[in-house]
Amino acid sequence: MARYLVMLRGDQATWDAWTDDDVERNSARHAALARLAPTRGHVIVGGEELTHPGSALVVRRSADGTGTVSDGPYTELVEQVGGYYLVDTDDVRDLAALLAETLSEGVEIRGFVDHSADVAAADASLPA
Repeated sequence: MARYLVMLRGDQATWDAWTDDDVERNSARHAALARLAPTRGHVIVGGEELTHPGSALVVRRSADGTGTVSDGPYTELVEQVGGYYLVDTDDVRDLAALLAETLSEGVEIRGFVDHSADVAAADASLPA
């Protein structure tokens, strides 16, 4: 199985304006995803809702090698990442279909780069 990062994207201003009923409906959608995923061969191995983007710390390194840390998001974005899932699956297209069927927010699905060959080569070059 391959592992994918499912980033939940949306407009923070919209989320901030949600009523209790909106929050409850959204929670029900995520519960449906968690219930249906295993029946379709997808294993949710982790995930979390993220805190408000205003609580973010942004770390940047400038060309002269100095670093800066600032509060809040780097730029005003139309969409923010509000949470994520880590999912193991053999069928990313069906995972995408399931996400479209259950969730209301925009979703981006990305795979991970396999660096195992790099690690093996580095280990082989070490003295015994």
